[in-house]
Amino acid sequence: MPPNYDKYMEWGFTDGSVRFYTADSKKLVGLFEHMHQGQLSGAIFADSRTLITAGVDCTISVWAVVTGAKLVDLTPKACLFGHRATVTRLATSRSFSSLLSASSDGQVILWDLNRLELIRKVTQGKPVECTRINDVTGTIMLCRGPSVALFTLNGEPLLEQHVCVEGDDTITSCAFYEGSGNEYLSHNLVFTGHERGVVNIWNMTIHDGHFVLEHVKRMNHMDPAGYNLNAAITCILPTAQVVYTGDADGRVVSHYLFFFLFFFLLSPKML
Repeated sequence: MPPNYDKYMEWGFTDGSVRFYTADSKKLVGLFEHMHQGQLSGAIFADSRTLITAGVDCTISVWAVVTGAKLVDLTPKACLFGHRATVTRLATSRSFSSLLSASSDGQVILWDLNRLELIRKVTQGKPVECTRINDVTGTIMLCRGPSVALFTLNGEPLLEQHVCVEGDDTITSCAFYEGSGNEYLSHNLVFTGHERGVVNIWNMTIHDGHFVLEHVKRMNHMDPAGYNLNAAITCILPTAQVVYTGDADGRVVSHYLFFFLFFFLLSPKML
């Protein structure tokens, strides 16, 4: 849990409860029942004081979070209605006060986190595997199967591109590089995680008057012997010097890309 990450949240219990524990001692510090009709299907912290949950009941709930050394308390703020199927993916941008939700029927909706109301329906299509909002530019990324689609925060499409080489590969996670502090970024980097332990880095550029994703680097999850690990990539966290990636088997790998990011992002003429 932000900002100190000294507590964590679990759900999926047979009684439908949501539970909070301390990270060091695993002590239970919060238990809440009947947050949704049925099980939760997803959850995300918009910030240290706001928790957003989604359920199989097709609703999204917003909660005010109060934390102490030995206590976590939740107070309901709003319940958002708009989906007609289970909400499967959530993404937030605190800079733009926006929440993006996707349901199993492929519907994608953008919400206002300040007014806690619907802004627009972004798109409808195949189910979304993963999604992100760029906290600097507001660009929305939706990944469906082998394809990446980018939209503006106003819902206008920027591009849709097939990025998987192998026919049975799919995108399992995604991320934007959003910079560190106020650094100037001359390129827009997009990260995609794939089924067989592969992470690809793309540069969003313009070709023949259209936005395209240009492949710039491939990273692999490898064991100490140098063999590629085939578990799907489930999480990507790009930072200024290191890119952390996690896979479905619970492994976390750090990729030291300081010089790549420095020369590619800040000094493109030196490449």
